[in-house]
Amino acid sequence: MKEFEMIYRDDVSPTAVMLYMYLFERSGSKGYCWPSINTIAHEIKRCRTTVKKALRELERKGYLETEQQRRANGSKTSSSYRIKAPQTHW
Repeated sequence: MKEFEMIYRDDVSPTAVMLYMYLFERSGSKGYCWPSINTIAHEIKRCRTTVKKALRELERKGYLETEQQRRANGSKTSSSYRIKAPQTHW
């Protein structure tokens, strides 16, 4: 698919590519989604540690932006992810 040409050609691990595609499919019209680490790990059949490593890789490479969400009391909840490339998605 043309949407993924850039990440296919980049030096990115296979798990990071799979995770990018997973988040891409779930992102809305503005490129945002917010599945939990547990949900991601379960659905792509990887452990939480592997998912976290792939998320950091995608952030470092500029494919993803992560924002920690907080409840009204200040405690953490699941993160929100914004797909940054390719821009043709929206």
